[in-house]
Amino acid sequence: IGALTTDELFSLITLRREHYVAAGFTLALGLVGYTSWWAGTLIGLWAAHSLPPQLADSMSIGLYAMFIALLVPALKHRRDARPVTALAALGHAVLYSAATALGWGPGAALLVAALAAVILAVGIQEVRS
Repeated sequence: IGALTTDELFSLITLRREHYVAAGFTLALGLVGYTSWWAGTLIGLWAAHSLPPQLADSMSIGLYAMFIALLVPALKHRRDARPVTALAALGHAVLYSAATALGWGPGAALLVAALAAVILAVGIQEVRS
Protein backbone atom coordinates (compact mmCIF):
# COMPACT_ATOMS: atom_id res chain seq x y z
CA ILE A 1 0.00 0.00 0.00
CA GLY A 2 2.90 2.33 0.74
CA ALA A 3 4.08 2.14 -2.86
CA LEU A 4 0.65 3.36 -4.01
CA THR A 5 0.58 6.36 -1.69
CA THR A 6 0.17 9.67 -3.48
CA ASP A 7 -0.43 13.12 -2.06
CA GLU A 8 -4.13 12.78 -2.83
CA LEU A 9 -4.42 9.39 -1.06
CA PHE A 10 -2.59 10.73 1.98
CA SER A 11 -4.89 13.75 2.10
CA LEU A 12 -8.06 11.65 1.77
CA ILE A 13 -6.99 9.20 4.48
CA THR A 14 -5.81 11.81 6.99
CA LEU A 15 -8.93 13.97 6.59
CA ARG A 16 -11.28 11.08 7.42
CA ARG A 17 -12.99 11.27 10.79
CA GLU A 18 -12.42 7.60 11.59
CA HIS A 19 -9.17 6.82 13.38
CA TYR A 20 -8.89 3.41 11.70
CA VAL A 21 -9.03 3.01 7.95
CA ALA A 22 -9.29 -0.52 6.55
CA ALA A 23 -6.38 -1.75 4.46
CA GLY A 24 -8.73 -2.81 1.63
CA PHE A 25 -10.20 0.67 1.42
CA THR A 26 -6.74 2.23 1.36
CA LEU A 27 -5.54 -0.26 -1.25
CA ALA A 28 -8.56 0.41 -3.50
CA LEU A 29 -8.05 4.18 -3.23
CA GLY A 30 -4.34 3.73 -3.91
CA LEU A 31 -4.96 1.64 -7.02
CA VAL A 32 -7.47 4.14 -8.38
CA GLY A 33 -5.15 7.04 -7.66
CA TYR A 34 -2.06 5.35 -9.06
CA THR A 35 -3.86 4.19 -12.20
CA SER A 36 -5.35 7.66 -12.68
CA TRP A 37 -1.94 9.23 -12.17
CA TRP A 38 -0.38 7.10 -14.91
CA ALA A 39 -3.32 7.52 -17.29
CA GLY A 40 -3.33 11.28 -16.72
CA THR A 41 0.40 11.44 -17.35
CA LEU A 42 0.08 9.56 -20.64
CA ILE A 43 -2.89 11.68 -21.74
CA GLY A 44 -1.02 14.82 -20.69
CA LEU A 45 2.04 13.84 -22.69
CA TRP A 46 -0.12 13.22 -25.73
CA ALA A 47 -2.21 16.38 -25.29
CA ALA A 48 0.75 18.67 -24.56
CA HIS A 49 1.94 18.40 -28.13
CA SER A 50 -1.40 19.63 -29.45
CA LEU A 51 -1.68 22.69 -27.17
CA PRO A 52 -0.57 26.16 -28.24
CA PRO A 53 2.86 26.97 -26.68
CA GLN A 54 1.48 29.76 -24.44
CA LEU A 55 -1.13 27.44 -22.94
CA ALA A 56 1.36 24.60 -22.50
CA ASP A 57 3.77 26.94 -20.67
CA SER A 58 1.03 28.05 -18.27
CA MET A 59 0.36 24.44 -17.17
CA SER A 60 3.42 24.46 -14.90
CA ILE A 61 1.37 26.24 -12.22
CA GLY A 62 -1.08 23.30 -12.09
CA LEU A 63 1.04 21.40 -9.55
CA TYR A 64 1.01 24.37 -7.17
CA ALA A 65 -2.76 24.73 -7.60
CA MET A 66 -3.19 21.04 -6.73
CA PHE A 67 -1.20 21.39 -3.50
CA ILE A 68 -3.24 24.46 -2.52
CA ALA A 69 -6.44 22.49 -3.20
CA LEU A 70 -5.17 19.73 -0.89
CA LEU A 71 -4.08 22.18 1.80
CA VAL A 72 -7.24 24.29 2.10
CA PRO A 73 -9.51 21.52 3.54
CA ALA A 74 -6.87 20.69 6.14
CA LEU A 75 -6.66 24.33 7.18
CA LYS A 76 -10.45 24.51 7.56
CA HIS A 77 -10.65 21.50 9.88
CA ARG A 78 -7.33 21.74 11.75
CA ARG A 79 -6.60 25.07 13.33
CA ASP A 80 -3.18 23.86 14.49
CA ALA A 81 -2.10 23.56 10.83
CA ARG A 82 -2.57 27.27 10.22
CA PRO A 83 0.53 28.55 12.07
CA VAL A 84 2.74 25.97 10.35
CA THR A 85 1.36 26.99 6.96
CA ALA A 86 1.80 30.68 7.70
CA LEU A 87 5.37 30.11 8.90
CA ALA A 88 6.18 28.05 5.81
CA ALA A 89 4.78 30.74 3.49
CA LEU A 90 6.63 33.54 5.28
CA GLY A 91 9.82 31.50 5.44
CA HIS A 92 9.58 30.68 1.77
CA ALA A 93 9.13 34.33 0.83
CA VAL A 94 12.20 35.33 2.85
CA LEU A 95 14.30 32.39 1.72
CA TYR A 96 13.24 32.74 -1.91
CA SER A 97 14.59 36.28 -1.86
CA ALA A 98 17.82 35.09 -0.23
CA ALA A 99 18.09 32.12 -2.59
CA THR A 100 17.74 34.40 -5.61
CA ALA A 101 20.48 36.66 -4.27
CA LEU A 102 22.77 33.66 -3.55
CA GLY A 103 22.03 31.90 -6.83
CA TRP A 104 20.23 28.92 -5.21
CA GLY A 105 17.27 27.28 -6.87
CA PRO A 106 13.77 28.07 -5.55
CA GLY A 107 13.30 24.39 -4.59
CA ALA A 108 16.03 24.66 -1.96
CA ALA A 109 14.35 27.72 -0.45
CA LEU A 110 11.00 25.92 -0.27
CA LEU A 111 12.55 22.88 1.42
CA VAL A 112 14.42 24.96 4.00
CA ALA A 113 11.32 27.09 4.71
CA ALA A 114 9.08 24.06 5.19
CA LEU A 115 11.58 22.34 7.50
CA ALA A 116 12.10 25.52 9.51
CA ALA A 117 8.34 26.00 9.92
CA VAL A 118 7.83 22.43 11.12
CA ILE A 119 10.75 22.64 13.56
CA LEU A 120 9.48 25.94 14.93
CA ALA A 121 5.89 24.66 15.25
CA VAL A 122 7.02 21.51 17.06
CA GLY A 123 9.13 23.63 19.37
CA ILE A 124 6.16 25.88 20.13
CA GLN A 125 3.95 22.86 20.87
CA GLU A 126 6.54 21.38 23.23
CA VAL A 127 6.87 24.67 25.09
CA ARG A 128 3.06 24.78 25.48
CA SER A 129 2.88 21.24 26.91
